[in-house]
Amino acid sequence: MIKRIPYLLVAILLITACEKEIKIDLPPAPQEIVVEAYINDWSPLMNYVILTHTVDYFNPDLSLPAVSGAQVEISEGTVNGSDTSWAFPVVLPELAADTLPGVYFNPLLNGEAGKVYRLEAWVDGKYLHSITTIPEPVSIDSVEVDVHLEQDSFGYLTVFFYDPPARGNNYRMIFRYQPDSVIALWGSINESDALRDDEFINGETWDFRYTRRFDYGDTLQYFLNSIDRNTYLFWDSYFDLRGNSGNPFATPVKLQSNIQGGIGCFTGYGVSYRQIIIR
Repeated sequence: MIKRIPYLLVAILLITACEKEIKIDLPPAPQEIVVEAYINDWSPLMNYVILTHTVDYFNPDLSLPAVSGAQVEISEGTVNGSDTSWAFPVVLPELAADTLPGVYFNPLLNGEAGKVYRLEAWVDGKYLHSITTIPEPVSIDSVEVDVHLEQDSFGYLTVFFYDPPARGNNYRMIFRYQPDSVIALWGSINESDALRDDEFINGETWDFRYTRRFDYGDTLQYFLNSIDRNTYLFWDSYFDLRGNSGNPFATPVKLQSNIQGGIGCFTGYGVSYRQIIIR
């Protein structure tokens, strides 16, 4: 009985320790500028930049405050060997500082596949910059819908496309439910995301099958976006970070930002688009 006393004391200490209030005194996180920027070859209405500030660890307001009053420019570049020649930059004014602060847009900004683009922004005495490319789009070859007409009619979706034989192709496939307009902010098209590269499948036709069910009659706006490697690494780390945010024991993930002077991503999309009706 006496031999068991130390174990009992340890158990009591553990219980009382669990009841003790633990205070965490973390210094305020340094405020950084978050960049969400896009350039694509499909629609100039979907080329824009959003600037926000990060918040502290325990800030009760989880919304990111907008960054107004920035000077934002995007330049188109042409690569000639090891050199890049840059065209005169397109200035992106703030869209509506009173009602939609932090959003910078110019309908005259067009993207072209095979070109490189440089984002520059000056705000609060800081200089941010990034470079991305718009890869050549990879066409959607065909779409197959496997319909099940039961009490709750539904269908499965498979998208087919041919991956070019050259290594280093990267894709982000996204869709949204929207029967009317295809124009939207890329960040709002969050119904489903899938990232793929050609590390294991190269120079072949891909059959990308969604395991989720779609309701019969659903209309999808589907985008097969070709992206460069830096953009792929950012979104891959972003989704890993978002997936691990609720698990304190998950392996730490470092966000692979391609922004110099801030965090976030300047994303270039070579777009292949298809409207799909589940029927």
